[in-house]
Amino acid sequence: MPKKEKMVETLRPSAGHSSAPVTSLPQQRWQPKPWPSFPPNVTDASFDRRTEEGLEAWVQWSYCKQAFGLNGNFIGFTKLKQYLTSRPCPHATPEKIWNTVDKLRKEPELKYAFPLMEQDRKQPMTREIRVIKRSETVQKVPTQYIVPEFTGVSSVLSQRGSQMQDVATVTYDRTLDEEEDPGQDLLGRRLSQMHHVGQEGVEDVKSPENDSSHSHSGNRGHLSSDATGEYMEPSDLEPDFDAMETLLTSASPAHESGDYYRTAARYAPLLDESIVRDDETREDLPQYGLMGTHDQNTGDPSSKLFLNTNVPFSAFVCGVQGSGKSHTTSCILENCLIPSKILGVLKEPLSALVFSYGLFTGNGAGFSISEAAFLGMPNSKISNAHAKKIKVLVCETNFKKISKLYERLPNVTVSCFKLNPRNLDIDLILTLMNVDETGRVPLYMAQILRILRDMATASTRFDYNEFKHRIEMARFEPMQQNHLDIRLGVLESFLDLTGTFHNEMVFKPGEITIIDMSCPFVDVNTACIMFRCGLQHYLQSQASGKLVVLDEAHKYMLDVPAAKDLNAVLLDTIRMQRHSGTRVLISTQEPTLLTDLIALCSIAVVHRFSSPEWFTAIRRHIRIPETEREELMESIEALPTGTAIVYSPKSALERKNDGTIKQGTSVMMEVNMRQRITADGGKDVLAV
Repeated sequence: MPKKEKMVETLRPSAGHSSAPVTSLPQQRWQPKPWPSFPPNVTDASFDRRTEEGLEAWVQWSYCKQAFGLNGNFIGFTKLKQYLTSRPCPHATPEKIWNTVDKLRKEPELKYAFPLMEQDRKQPMTREIRVIKRSETVQKVPTQYIVPEFTGVSSVLSQRGSQMQDVATVTYDRTLDEEEDPGQDLLGRRLSQMHHVGQEGVEDVKSPENDSSHSHSGNRGHLSSDATGEYMEPSDLEPDFDAMETLLTSASPAHESGDYYRTAARYAPLLDESIVRDDETREDLPQYGLMGTHDQNTGDPSSKLFLNTNVPFSAFVCGVQGSGKSHTTSCILENCLIPSKILGVLKEPLSALVFSYGLFTGNGAGFSISEAAFLGMPNSKISNAHAKKIKVLVCETNFKKISKLYERLPNVTVSCFKLNPRNLDIDLILTLMNVDETGRVPLYMAQILRILRDMATASTRFDYNEFKHRIEMARFEPMQQNHLDIRLGVLESFLDLTGTFHNEMVFKPGEITIIDMSCPFVDVNTACIMFRCGLQHYLQSQASGKLVVLDEAHKYMLDVPAAKDLNAVLLDTIRMQRHSGTRVLISTQEPTLLTDLIALCSIAVVHRFSSPEWFTAIRRHIRIPETEREELMESIEALPTGTAIVYSPKSALERKNDGTIKQGTSVMMEVNMRQRITADGGKDVLAV
């Protein structure tokens, strides 16, 4: 056998670089096959794995896509085979898949043989990377994927020079660790805003050491390398006291320049009519909607009250049945979604996500659908005033019965609530596996935690098929396995494992998405988990203005583990609403279940009730003078239907003579809510 020759390859240097030698590659006895090219939209379902050729093509595609880790090293054929057998493939047994891998590995003359020979696989694929100093100028070359989302090095993809680039670049695996679009997460949106808008209120102060301005041209949530700037070394330069003035706010009272008045009005959740009509604040209030009339304006005791839909807010609405609670909730939804000149101004309608759950028995004759669905039906007195579209997502097990009820309304479509397995995450799986209404931790959770911990270490992307495969490989006691199978069965009933369901989790301006988990087979725990998953998907969406609505929250925000987790997520959502542009609206008949949320809400709407416990829960989070408590309780008990006591400390009620603004601090407004412009689905059914 002739002795193998050695071949040394070097990368062609870019301008300004000296040549950098790379480690030699062993010369093969045959010409290596070129890397195959696949369209970017190829999936497992793209291959006809019933035929031998289709199975071989699928195995080769999976090899190119999954066989190399983040460090560029080959993962090994054992792990590759484990991955292939974990994928859904009903037409091929695991033994047949393993034999196909061995055949493509050992017979290079086959059409779908693996392109990289075994000698190359034993070498680390990072051996041709050379370090480039920061001070060097690198000629940027767009990376070209011969195999989409491949995990190797560009120089290895072009061993024969057909795809050689100036600089070797590392391409990380985006199949196991698929990164979300940077613009979709919170950090990406904030970086993009900083990038295009700049820091508001801070002037551009040039450094005395570096007076050149950098161009910030990054996009999609990334900052360019120039935007990070160079570190300023300590120096003995004298301080610039004049430049410091640009970082300081005005020493004079803010209201003298009008900034205080305009700022307070711009971010106020509720606005008096006099504030809205003021020419000075007109540009600061681009959209608002009518709520009703109130009695706190000294100049006009029946002045109109408006909801500022341009800023994020959180509203808590409570009251007994028939007090007007659902009516107020619908009025807020109308203000946020329906442009109408009789309501106010709405230049950018929001999108809304509504959670609904109730007892569904028999054929649903006594079941009440979510009243948010009636926003798609115009009022008989006002034509063309309705939400653009209502999408209702329901359980597949109750689809036939509940869809008949919702589809009686116009502009309403009903479909099954299905989750893409790719949208699951470890935190959600951990919550589902740990659910127990008694609060006890299931016995199988120790092994589940170990499996999830190993998966989190290996990849940032949760793979449900890999999770199932690891569970099958683990050994559980028969009793543990039975409980585990029940939880997995519940989860899989909401998963689109076949890819046959159209994605309805798309949120557009002026549209309402209702997730209704009312079903005899869905308990409160499971409903709250699905609500949490839908909320997470909504918050990560590209919708510019978001409104989360908990309709009749007392029906599912109970003292159960999943409801507590959902409550914690809502608390974080309210705390971060300024950064995510999210509004939260909670409607309930039982305020004692959600006392933590009351303290964070910017608007509290209290309709009629007579329970001392409710009043105690509310005054624990709302400042009420002790001398006024008894009088306020009597006022709440006597409230007529459609009238509420509203507390909003940041509301803008009136401009004072000295230029300051009267806010709603310690003010309990009695507000008469307006009539609806859409159909009222909550009217009382009377005998006569």
